[in-house]
Amino acid sequence: MEVKDTQRVATDLQAWLSTTDPLSTADSINYQQAGDNLYNIAMVFSVQATLYPRIESYLNNYPQLHNGRLISTNKTTQDVSSDYIDTQSRLKNLRGEQDRLLTLLSHAQVLGDILAIDSRLTDVEGQIEQIEAHLHQLDSQTSFYTITVNLQPSQAAVTPPPTAWNAGQIWQSAVAAVVAFAEVLATLLIWLAVFCVYIIPLALIVWLVQRWRRLRMQRLVPPIAPPPPSHIAS
Repeated sequence: MEVKDTQRVATDLQAWLSTTDPLSTADSINYQQAGDNLYNIAMVFSVQATLYPRIESYLNNYPQLHNGRLISTNKTTQDVSSDYIDTQSRLKNLRGEQDRLLTLLSHAQVLGDILAIDSRLTDVEGQIEQIEAHLHQLDSQTSFYTITVNLQPSQAAVTPPPTAWNAGQIWQSAVAAVVAFAEVLATLLIWLAVFCVYIIPLALIVWLVQRWRRLRMQRLVPPIAPPPPSHIAS
């Protein structure tokens, strides 16, 4: 269902379910962020089968009564009666075999027979434990139904309204930008000041090397002699 405040609705539904069905349990509740303080929420509950029609009617009518929207409903039922009967029949047969094995074990005299009967008895008892666990699961399925509720924020809540032009906010943004630029510039100057211990000596070495090379070039290249003076006939 689509509602304005999914967190509040999730709290309301949990409180109503626990009051309506004290034996209900919350199997899982998952939150997924969909925006600023907005969440998609998926909740799974187990409720008594006898109260399921009332709970289903309440959940279907909830969006209309609370300014929401019911997006979809899905009901899945499972008939476990045949499985329950088959499992009970298997359990009865295994218990009969268990009794026969116990009788044989009590009359066995040969060690090999005792070991073989005991091994088979262990296997039968293991199957009995598994079938009893499966019967317990079927009992819970016949007495409880599973309900899944998906909540999502309405489109109006997800999409914020356009903000109007605000000179004060623009001024604050500009001041914040200036402060941020000043911080970056100050950080750069601090780094340069710290690295001056390396930059200044390196720059001095480069300058001395270039000066030495210029002087050396001047010594190697002879000066150009001036042209002889021209004689003008009188």
